[in-house]
Amino acid sequence: MFLDKKLILTIFFGILIAEAISLFGHFWPAFNVVGFVLVVTLAAYLSWKKIELGLLVALAEIFVGSYGHLFVLGGMSIRMAIFIIVFLAWLFKMLINKKKLWPKNNIIYFYLLLAVFVLLGLIIGLSKNLSGNVYLDINAWAYFILILVFLSLDDVYAFLNQATNVLLGAASFLILQTLILFFTFSSGLNYLGDNIYVWFRDARIGEITYIGDNLFRIFIQSQIYLLIAILFFLTFLILNWSKLSQKVKFGLVVFLYFASLAIIISQSRSFWVGLVVALLALAIFLIWQKLIRFKILLLLIVILGIAIYSQLILLQLVSSSNILANRSNNLEKQSANISRINQLQPLFSNISTSPLIGHGFGKQLTYESQDPRVLEKYPDGLYTTFAFEWGYFDVALKIGLLGLLVYLLLIGKIFSNTIKQIEKRPEVIGLLAGLIALAVTNIFSPYLNHPLGITYILLISLI
Repeated sequence: MFLDKKLILTIFFGILIAEAISLFGHFWPAFNVVGFVLVVTLAAYLSWKKIELGLLVALAEIFVGSYGHLFVLGGMSIRMAIFIIVFLAWLFKMLINKKKLWPKNNIIYFYLLLAVFVLLGLIIGLSKNLSGNVYLDINAWAYFILILVFLSLDDVYAFLNQATNVLLGAASFLILQTLILFFTFSSGLNYLGDNIYVWFRDARIGEITYIGDNLFRIFIQSQIYLLIAILFFLTFLILNWSKLSQKVKFGLVVFLYFASLAIIISQSRSFWVGLVVALLALAIFLIWQKLIRFKILLLLIVILGIAIYSQLILLQLVSSSNILANRSNNLEKQSANISRINQLQPLFSNISTSPLIGHGFGKQLTYESQDPRVLEKYPDGLYTTFAFEWGYFDVALKIGLLGLLVYLLLIGKIFSNTIKQIEKRPEVIGLLAGLIALAVTNIFSPYLNHPLGITYILLISLI
């Protein structure tokens, strides 16, 4: 891997400009149209020029876009528009060049088997559930179609190198956005209900929540890619320390420090657990492959402890609150935890009534929520929805335990294929650790049934 400064900066400032236009679009709707047209035009031009470039645009949007609603025109999100453009550009190129649409890679058969259960979930959903809910529930799974595009790429590792540079540029923007929002809201420069807050919420970029004292939670769904970036670039730094210039070393260390700071600010326990488990797995991989000495590993653990302590002190100075203590105390009494636990009983009971093939997409369940936003609309707390936070249970409910098993077999196949590449390309250990972080996070927060997680599955399938 090499760091492409030009590409990194292009992605960073491109995202900055796009989000600025989106913010202006909150005040003047014409800017929303301009932003949508500009991004669509860019995606179409680059996809036609080279399909890899179109995929990089799709990745950049995924890495920072959370729900993909930075721009919306006529009911179509910018994510959906980019998806359609990239796929159609690839299809047209393949047809005019008379190339086979079906890739030779054997992993495609795992995707095909998963597609069978997804289609079955669609059929069952349309026969038993509300069609509108079925569409909203299944549309994320359509992202799997892009596996045909990914597996048709000529130079896989050249593309992965470009993708990691896009990730670095996008993650750097996510860090800056998270820090600015945290400090401006904690200092009183911004407040809940102001224009920045409403834009951030309505564009579905993330959530800004008041916790107490001067403490705010800045949670962005795409911050999952900060976890992946931390794991990959930490691995890259460890493996290439002696080869890198002092400037690059310093830049990556600073990046890792502030990326982990942003993860703390997210106050997502799912992220924290996912990162801790993945770091442990990373250490095991490095020792197993004899890529790091035990003394160096101990030194890194000490440095990590000092870094986290300094981050907590910094955040406490700003917010007058200890974030870790706040998120760790009285877990059983916190509304988010109560709501999440209350989902388990209806999930278990309904999965058990159709365990093998599930209830189809759009299946709704009712549970008692303690979420203040839900209580505003439903004072009794009874909330009916088809979206659940327990990622694996959500999948099992919709496409059954057989469908979930096939999905896990796909992930297992990707994992085993990647392990085989470690000897030739040790840097893939960082991508493996990222897959572990994603899989663990999905236990508590749904990512593997969302374009954010699906995209990473597609990306790492290239190996």
